[in-house]
Amino acid sequence: MHDDGPATEDLRSRPISQRLKNLRGLPQEISASYVLWLVSAAYSVILHTTTLFSSVGTYGRGALVLDVPGLIFAILISVAVVYLAIRMKEGAQWARVALTIVCALTVISSLISIMTVGMGIITALTQIVATALMWTAAGQRWLGTSPRSGRRGVAAES
Repeated sequence: MHDDGPATEDLRSRPISQRLKNLRGLPQEISASYVLWLVSAAYSVILHTTTLFSSVGTYGRGALVLDVPGLIFAILISVAVVYLAIRMKEGAQWARVALTIVCALTVISSLISIMTVGMGIITALTQIVATALMWTAAGQRWLGTSPRSGRRGVAAES
């Protein structure tokens, strides 16, 4: 189990609505990265939903066999991205690394499918910017501070 320090545990006990909205004390780069991750998660679900409806309109009900699992997968990945973004915003270094891996996989997937889908590139570009912002100097200070220093993520601002 990964321990982010006692202050972060206090944040985890708060309702998800508070954790989603709370941007107090965040460096501007981390705040922007967090919002971009949320946007990319929402866009991914919207893109897959739109694809589902357009496929059914074009190919009939048979398209559901392929597109529904894709939509379910997109929803699950988007939920994971939102959770990771919240944890990154709260100062968890491991979440930043996980989001960087998600970004790399999205870019690879988008490059493979750019000829067929094309719109996934918007998600990839959003995630590239969000990832770059997480790794700026401000992001390094925010996420790289040790728990022993008494300052870790938004927990120190509460």
